[in-house]
Amino acid sequence: MSLSISTEHISYDELCHSEKVVISDDSLFRQRLDNSHQFLLEEIAKGKPIYGVTTGYGESGKNYSAFEEAKELQKNLFRFHGCGVGDFLSHEECKRILLIRLSSLSKGFSGITVGLLERMALAIMNGTAAMSGIAIEAMSRFENWLHAYESFIAGLFEMMHADGTPLQPLVHEVKPFKGQIRTAAQLAEKLLGSEIVHAQDERYDKFFEHEELCIQDKYSIRCTPQVLGVVWDNLEISKKWVETECNAVNDNPIIDGEGKKIYTSGNFYGGYVAHAMDTLKIAAANAADLLDKQFSLLVDHKFNRGIGENLKLSDKAHHHGFKAMQITLSSLSADVMICRSL
Repeated sequence: MSLSISTEHISYDELCHSEKVVISDDSLFRQRLDNSHQFLLEEIAKGKPIYGVTTGYGESGKNYSAFEEAKELQKNLFRFHGCGVGDFLSHEECKRILLIRLSSLSKGFSGITVGLLERMALAIMNGTAAMSGIAIEAMSRFENWLHAYESFIAGLFEMMHADGTPLQPLVHEVKPFKGQIRTAAQLAEKLLGSEIVHAQDERYDKFFEHEELCIQDKYSIRCTPQVLGVVWDNLEISKKWVETECNAVNDNPIIDGEGKKIYTSGNFYGGYVAHAMDTLKIAAANAADLLDKQFSLLVDHKFNRGIGENLKLSDKAHHHGFKAMQITLSSLSADVMICRSL
């Protein structure tokens, strides 16, 4: 997917999938950038102290630097930030960060030139691009996992000879959360034509014939739309927040070339992205917990409808099938839930 950078809104899908990026040749777009930059130069020429341009950063904002010293000031910005720890960002994360920073700078309120957009040197340091780029990659991977997980659940419905009644539209029309409706519809579509998943009426007919036949399935089977519905809705909210952030001007100061005013503000604060990711941690923990419960049913011969003990293929007593896999899954689920509380 190719993307032209201008003042236009960039969608979440474009943020996720754009591989080729070009700077728009539109004259009005370029004039807007030039107006902001020229106004900034005029203010500098007057000797006006402008945060981060002719002053230091943070508490050092009281220190004035002549415009001739600006190059050294910018170089020091890189130097004193050279103390990061942890793993390097991935190639994909870096691509998204650069794209997001381009998007913010292209709005024409940062005082930069078109040339800087094309070089992307100094301007990467400011704003919320890094956290937003990491968020985009995290949400993209999580969404891909959710799609795969729903396919697993559809298979589980068949393996467990589950009742398809909890997926019927009326159940979710009377509790009309979009994510819940979506999950039920997706699972129902995956199970369309199944000769194993049955309707509740069949259980009514067979209820008195089978002593161990429960009139309804376990919570972790029949409540899947309700549990994953919340997850999907939270993911959509998070995507909208991050998309808005990626299209926002989050510099400080904000340079309004048309209104001839400089605004010192706090749009660099990434609270929406942070809260979106905190919400997503809770959603991921809920999904992991559901998967753990579903898999424990699958390997338990008391509940797996005759599939056998621990899914083992051998009838030898010293074989334990998938038991260790289930223990590992429980450990990983617990790990996800611990991360939720951090």
